[in-house]
Amino acid sequence: MTCRERIEWCDVWVEAGLSQALDLFAAHRPYGKVILATSTPVWSEADSEAPDSKANRVRERNRIAAALAADRDIPVNDLHAAVIGHPEYFSKDGVHFLESGQAVLGRLVADAILAETGGLQLAVGAW
Repeated sequence: MTCRERIEWCDVWVEAGLSQALDLFAAHRPYGKVILATSTPVWSEADSEAPDSKANRVRERNRIAAALAADRDIPVNDLHAAVIGHPEYFSKDGVHFLESGQAVLGRLVADAILAETGGLQLAVGAW
């Protein structure tokens, strides 16, 4: 049976794969920080004010990912929540972000990293 035949099985496969990946990341946490970022929504090309038909799947997979992260004490940066009510952040294709959306997401990513590292400044090229 393929994913196309039974879409709910795809979520099972996603959960299993993500679970393994998060276990691997968590095992290496003493050597670095791990932050899970949620997937952002896709807007309909036909109606720039409406989420795409895949919106429920994105929400469900974000829910699965957040639950798995919580089980491993991995912080979640909810990028989806930050942009879901803002179609003005998206380009006409409904996938890519305009500069305003990029700025919001960039700030959220930077804030999450700074919060997780205690504001630690990393030296570039110090390797």
